[in-house]
Amino acid sequence: MVNEITFIVKGLDNKSSLGRCLKSIYRQSNKSFRVVVITSLEKKDVAFLSGNEKTEFVFIKDKAKFLETSNNLIKQLDSQYFMYINSDSVLPADAVEKILSRNEDTIICNISKPDKNHKFKAVYPKGKNFTLSNYIKCGVSVWNNAICTQHVKNEGLFLYDWSYFSQLMYLLRLYSTVGTIGIVFDVLVYRATLIKKKKITYVQFSENRRLLTKILKGFTAKNMIAVKKQLLNDFVFSNIDEYYDEKRFIFKLIKKHRFRKYICI
Repeated sequence: MVNEITFIVKGLDNKSSLGRCLKSIYRQSNKSFRVVVITSLEKKDVAFLSGNEKTEFVFIKDKAKFLETSNNLIKQLDSQYFMYINSDSVLPADAVEKILSRNEDTIICNISKPDKNHKFKAVYPKGKNFTLSNYIKCGVSVWNNAICTQHVKNEGLFLYDWSYFSQLMYLLRLYSTVGTIGIVFDVLVYRATLIKKKKITYVQFSENRRLLTKILKGFTAKNMIAVKKQLLNDFVFSNIDEYYDEKRFIFKLIKKHRFRKYICI
């Protein structure tokens, strides 16, 4: 693997924001990066952006094909890391340097979005309070992760939709199986919007409980107990009323059986 980052840019609509995003990548002090822009824009609309030798444009007609296209791309990458970047994002000039200066397999960086006063504010607390468990508690996002390419290829780990729950499960599978995880306290991505954390429903817990068990075992093996406790809270304890509110005897037994692996009721 080459010691570089491939930025996979989702550039589907606004060519001006895409241009701003790409300029922020091109100004990086560390030039160990490549850019692949997957776009539904016309070639003529992005012709003024296509002059950089580090950039490849992949044109798709159907916006829904972005993830399928990016997954096929990842399978062919030889970069050490890849990173999803939305075209509404801007990166500081030292983003690549700060990521590549780390030795971890996957790196989470802080991310910023405008507050109600239109001032950019870091989403996650800076310093020692920005831990993996607090990151999960606040709400995760694929847009601030530099992901180990080889691990994703080895595990067959790919993202198939943009829903919050899909991003969460993708990242939990990654974090619970990858070797080392690093956190950069500094904001390395500025975004106009971010998906909000959503409560995990009982149906989501029930349908994914076997995968959840594997994820929890992975974090237990890593001795990441705070992360395990946060996941039990989000998946299990937050849904326990489903058991106590269930009036149908058979369904109550089913729910008891599903919860009992995690807690005693």
